Amino acid sequence: MLRKAVKKQKYVRKSPEYIKQKARELRRRLNIDNLHAPDLHYHVILRFAQVFPDFKLKEVLDADLPHSDARAYCKAKVLKVRKSVLHLISHYGDGRARFTIAHELGHLVLDHPKSRLDRRKPNETIPESEQVFEDEADLFASEFLAPSHLASKCETSEEIRTLFQISPRAAVRRKQELDKEARQKHALERKLG
Repeated sequence: MLRKAVKKQKYVRKSPEYIKQKARELRRRLNIDNLHAPDLHYHVILRFAQVFPDFKLKEVLDADLPHSDARAYCKAKVLKVRKSVLHLISHYGDGRARFTIAHELGHLVLDHPKSRLDRRKPNETIPESEQVFEDEADLFASEFLAPSHLASKCETSEEIRTLFQISPRAAVRRKQELDKEARQKHALERKLG
């Protein structure tokens, strides 16, 4: 019996506009588009299956995910989350945990081809072939947690951090992204007008 050679398709990067559109679309479908800091456990994870019927949440013991807080299994549409992380987002609105959850959901929404995206050990370098997925999931998480239509009104990263319950690092990054978008929009308007 001859085996057919399966040609591996090269991944085509998603544009930032497409990623932002998917994040905004998910917010709309979950009925949280105008909420600054929706409860990620109640408003997002528990409702996610209504938007993606194949989705399964698996709460696991911390020891079962020793090197990550959560992990997306894209092909199976499974999100494994440490019990402690679900507790943090449910009771304390922890900014880092919120970003982690949004990032992992980004892998699922963006339909990344890898069934499992993770580092095997803490601080292990992400292979260049997988970095594109991480960058896309980060952008998705930023737009999902602090969407442009709400966050662009904020004057400082501290205001973004407080209003959207994200970590200081994520807030600084989001403010930089929003400032860059504003500069690009302004430059385009000057060019056209």
